[in-house]
Amino acid sequence: MVPLYFPYFSSSPKRFFFAALSGFLQYLIFPEHNWAFLVWFALVPLLFSGFQERSGKRAFCLGMISGIVFFSFSCYWIYGVLDNYGNLSWIGAGFLFTLLVIYLSLYQGIFLYLFSRVSLSSTKLSLLSSPIFWVSTEYLRAHVFTGFPWCLLGYGFIDLGGIVQLASYTGVYGLSFLSATTSAIIVSLVFFPSWRYIGFVLLIMGAFFQFVEFVSIDLNNKDTNKSYARIVQPNINVEEKWNKETRKKTFNQVTKLSLNRLETKSSPQSVEIIVWPETPAPFYYKHDPQFRSTINRITQKARATLVFGFVDFKTPTNKERLNTSFSLEPYNSVGVVNPLGKLISQYDKIHLVPFGEYVPLEKIFFFIDKISTESGNFKSGKEIVLSTLESGKKIGTVICYEVVVPDLVRQFVSKGAEVLITVTNDAWFGDTSAPHQHLFMARMRAVENNRYLIRAANSGISALVSPSGQILKRTKLNKIDILEVPFWWREEVTFYSRWGDIFAYCCLAITGILLIFQYKNKFLLAYFSGNK
Repeated sequence: MVPLYFPYFSSSPKRFFFAALSGFLQYLIFPEHNWAFLVWFALVPLLFSGFQERSGKRAFCLGMISGIVFFSFSCYWIYGVLDNYGNLSWIGAGFLFTLLVIYLSLYQGIFLYLFSRVSLSSTKLSLLSSPIFWVSTEYLRAHVFTGFPWCLLGYGFIDLGGIVQLASYTGVYGLSFLSATTSAIIVSLVFFPSWRYIGFVLLIMGAFFQFVEFVSIDLNNKDTNKSYARIVQPNINVEEKWNKETRKKTFNQVTKLSLNRLETKSSPQSVEIIVWPETPAPFYYKHDPQFRSTINRITQKARATLVFGFVDFKTPTNKERLNTSFSLEPYNSVGVVNPLGKLISQYDKIHLVPFGEYVPLEKIFFFIDKISTESGNFKSGKEIVLSTLESGKKIGTVICYEVVVPDLVRQFVSKGAEVLITVTNDAWFGDTSAPHQHLFMARMRAVENNRYLIRAANSGISALVSPSGQILKRTKLNKIDILEVPFWWREEVTFYSRWGDIFAYCCLAITGILLIFQYKNKFLLAYFSGNK
């Protein structure tokens, strides 16, 4: 049965308008706009556009339109990176960016297709299942073909107080579920405007907010074992032509910043950790005695542990050597050197950036150079590595893009990390929204895992993030700066840190079950109709 108020939304032009509007509302949630209030109803127009759409192809296209608007506006900076650093013409960069936007939009197309099919048979079931469909398609986007979990809808709650603490149980996907749920509720109130139903909704929402309040109280006020870290933001130009003179200048600069000798700075506290960003320059700790000597001098003089990014080269295994022309293979790594100048751990980046650190499907994309200047494709690390300091405290370090991969970050905490450190080089993005989006998403990892997060970025934005996701201190973009920040070690392990994406798995399972029943019923209906 078609709801009484639906005819207003039924014409094709209106459906296309609402689909595009939803994509634009989703875009406005994220930096640099940060209109967080939109997260409560950003999907309302999309649900209107797909509700009881009889053509499955048209429903899919409507979802695609929403996705194309969203990703074109929110990820426009990818074109600039490809154009400036990918050795492509503006035509090639535009073509590849268009392909990426179309691919990412497929998932919103799948979502609206599923929603529209169910809405034809049951209005209420379609609205109830829409949050489940949304989480399922978001999760698939984040994992299929290495995944692109950029700007998931749930991130919009990061500045909305205690509600964001739900992520410590469900991850960011639980917040995406909440966003889709509130949109579905608004749509249902339009379709079924009865006081009885409104009362029921208010009762459910009241119970939910009581739960959120309980979760917030449970996670706060657990700070012990205070320490200090110094975050170094050198703002090194990624297009610098490296020679003996520029290397010496760079080493002197990072040494000065690490030892806190800027004239406008003072260092009254004892710093335990110094954090450099992801390597913005050809730094080779194991293959460059001068660089290694600089590291050792800094740690010994500062009497602090230094966390820094560098490029390592390793001999490939016999099997890998057959498939490469390079005798050594590059790894994007983070090293941790103690106050005695000893390398105590090395973590090799596991989740590499497609086209940034390696070129997937090289035979197809032979015309694309990866963004990094290292010869050959970077190789992926194999294991999670924690660093144990002299005090016995453990740190987990993630590199750049990895911080937007929730399941990877939470594994550091499940293995014992008491603070999270992320190092990145966002200079590739220039003065766009990308550095702001990157930090925006990194903050959710602090919430999911109930950990302080220390972020060092070459060009910015470096920051200290609290376990509640709030930025306690930050630098400006494209500035040479340092931050000296207090943080606290934490040992409690959240439900999400321990169990991961169980909530998203449940949504996938329920989606599969609903699809089976949907198409089974459709088959039976066609069978019996044929017999008649």
